[in-house]
Amino acid sequence: MTEAQADLFITEVLRGLWQRWEPQDTQIREWAVRLLRYDYGRAERAVKDLFFSTAARVNPPADKVMAALRDKATVPRTQEESQPVAIFSLIKERFLEEKGRFLYEKSYCVSSKSEVPCREEIERRAGIEQKKCNELYGENHVVILHNLEGKESPDDS
Repeated sequence: MTEAQADLFITEVLRGLWQRWEPQDTQIREWAVRLLRYDYGRAERAVKDLFFSTAARVNPPADKVMAALRDKATVPRTQEESQPVAIFSLIKERFLEEKGRFLYEKSYCVSSKSEVPCREEIERRAGIEQKKCNELYGENHVVILHNLEGKESPDDS
């Protein structure tokens, strides 16, 4: 499902069934990220089936919901979709100035195209890792954001 569908799923399905559930923003973000790998229609059916077979009426039992989604809502992946995807890389700033030498020091991947987060999340993760590398190695690192076509766009964030 898409990010918009994940938000709708949380509002309409999870909060619709477990009406007394009042999730914190962090919980909503975590649910949304996990829901992206599932088909909306299959996920809705799986969670509704679970709701009527469980005694939990205040909060959705996360372990049981995730198990039901894995069992009933997973979209079959093709070979291409199941390949790791680089979302960003870090390179020492001095390497950018050396012609012909463009070695990635560290690449960060997700397990498949369907798990690529939104651009804001990629930038957030990249900023955290950039700061860690700058402190660890004592040199400035530049973030290289990757798009799904495999092209890079330098970003000095």
